Amino acid sequence: DGLTPLAETLYEAMLYYRGEKVYFGKDAIPTNVSSVLDPSDNSRYESPIKFQCSKNFVVLLTDGDPVGDSDADTLINKGNQAAPINGTFPGISSSCAYSANDCLDELAGYMYNNDQSATLPDKQNIITYTIGFGGNIGNPGLLKETAKKGGSTGGILDPSVGYFEATSANDLAKAFTSIITDIGKVSTTFVSPAVSVNAFNRLTHRSELYFALFRPTINYRWPGNLKKYQLVRAVSGDPSSNLVIADVSGNNAVDPNTGLFLSSAQSFWSGSVDGADVEKGGAAEKLPTPASRRIYTFTGTDSALLPPQTGSITLENTANKLLDSNTALTKSLLGLTSTASAADRTALIQWARGVDVLDENGDGS
Repeated sequence: DGLTPLAETLYEAMLYYRGEKVYFGKDAIPTNVSSVLDPSDNSRYESPIKFQCSKNFVVLLTDGDPVGDSDADTLINKGNQAAPINGTFPGISSSCAYSANDCLDELAGYMYNNDQSATLPDKQNIITYTIGFGGNIGNPGLLKETAKKGGSTGGILDPSVGYFEATSANDLAKAFTSIITDIGKVSTTFVSPAVSVNAFNRLTHRSELYFALFRPTINYRWPGNLKKYQLVRAVSGDPSSNLVIADVSGNNAVDPNTGLFLSSAQSFWSGSVDGADVEKGGAAEKLPTPASRRIYTFTGTDSALLPPQTGSITLENTANKLLDSNTALTKSLLGLTSTASAADRTALIQWARGVDVLDENGDGS
């Protein structure tokens, strides 16, 4: 019928996640066909939110701007009514005002910032991604703002926002691949935390905890880090209270419900709050820049290192420095073929020094 009810669609998706009564979804018959719906139908959605540690996502795909999309406004906009949305949960705190009073982005913000399950502990929120498909989006700003307020990231145009544009099937496939990749970015560890041993008393342990953390990706290299925390008593001074993992300030570092690091936690060695961000802070923050790293390797050209050794040996000789300018680092010594270019040699040496030569972090350098 030419309508594009985006806010109404997202509203119905929220009702589904919340296990609320079916609202717009009752009309499954095209509006240009005469029909009479059952007014006594009180069907409810069965909420897919079953566990407190699960994550919830919506991907909103549209081939155009909102058209005929005002039926949900009074349900969403608390500024237009005194009663809560749909009679069961609080409304938006301010009136919808992004574009032509469209409430799409405000609704996405509400779904992300508020608890959507009354039966589970903690905040069970919903993250929203948006895709503009077909090149007919006249107001992409609304979709981008919806993704931004909806808490999504990983966009191809702007990695900080989960908004995508697609004009072909290939573009659409890339968008969904990026979304699935972003959803799968959950920081984790695959080994037990290491506890330091007291060097003065081998029968006791110190309070330091070390975590080897990784962030799984679809690529063959996963970002990782080593972070330090501490074991403290849940109640300070009470030896009978439980031990908890604490950050540098002594605050609880781990969410007891999810088992993940809290976003407010700051590990040791970190200059600021690093939370669950694997690549932020930790031992990685203390690493010197690639250019300032003192790295040496035996090139076989320093006679002082070859037998028989008649005097003191200095490993820091120029011939042993891992630098592009060191001509002793031949392509053969580096394991490169004779057809490898000088650029290949340089890239390998830079990679060994810690330079992101493949731009694996996606920052363009």
